Amino acid sequence: MLRITALVLVFASISLAYPFVDFQPCDNTKPTPQLVEIDACPSRDCTLTRGTSYDVKVSFVSPVDADQVFNMTGKLACDHGIVCPVFKGGYCMYTHPWTPMDFTGSSMTQFSLVDEKQNTLVCFNMPMTE
Repeated sequence: MLRITALVLVFASISLAYPFVDFQPCDNTKPTPQLVEIDACPSRDCTLTRGTSYDVKVSFVSPVDADQVFNMTGKLACDHGIVCPVFKGGYCMYTHPWTPMDFTGSSMTQFSLVDEKQNTLVCFNMPMTE
């Protein structure tokens, strides 16, 4: 029993050491990630700064088959942790620097990846400051 308790405590402390962050879904129609990690976020509650570059890891399950995957700026996301083609139901992890920008004056920034047909593979929002 003591061994099981010790293992649970070890796994709990490991999971707290990683910079997993809370995010908000884009809307009810777009797939959300399973996990988001941002290097500069010391806790789950994280606010990003507009124009600052962050190393981000986004884990998700692809909702569609896709030959190519693109980030928000239209650049190819394949080979940044994602192996293309991507298959529906396949686990993916995108790892790349991300510079949050917002052109609507919102206090939120949106992250998304799309395929060559503009199908959204993953999407989430994060709070952002000036």
